[in-house]
Amino acid sequence: MTGAAGALQGQDSRLDLNRLFLSGVLIAEPVKEKGRDGSPVTVLLVAFRDPKASGTEEQSTTTSREVEVPADVAKKHGQLKAGESIFITGQLSGDGGVIASEVHSGPPPDPVAS
Repeated sequence: MTGAAGALQGQDSRLDLNRLFLSGVLIAEPVKEKGRDGSPVTVLLVAFRDPKASGTEEQSTTTSREVEVPADVAKKHGQLKAGESIFITGQLSGDGGVIASEVHSGPPPDPVAS
C-alpha cells in the first residue's frame, strides 16, 4: 500500500513524530477517570487563547481542551489546582484528543535566544 492508505496502517515512519505543546490555565479541578483503554487517567481542562482570533478585535477569545494524563505521568507531577498556569507536552490521539506525556505547572519556559 502506498500514500495515505499505507500511512494509515503505520507504514509511513514520518508519522511517528506526533508531538504537541500546550500552555494555558487549568480552569477546573483535575478529575480522575478511566482512559480510552480503561487505565486510570487524570483529566485536565485547559484554557488557552484561540489562535483563530489573533489579529482581530476578539483577541481575548479563549477556548479549552481536555487533556488525559496517564496515572504514571500524573504521579510524577503531584497535585494540580484550578487557576494554575500549566505547560503540557504530549500527543494527539486519532480522535483529536490530547494525551499528556509531561505536565509542568507554571508558564512555559522562556525561548532560548539563538
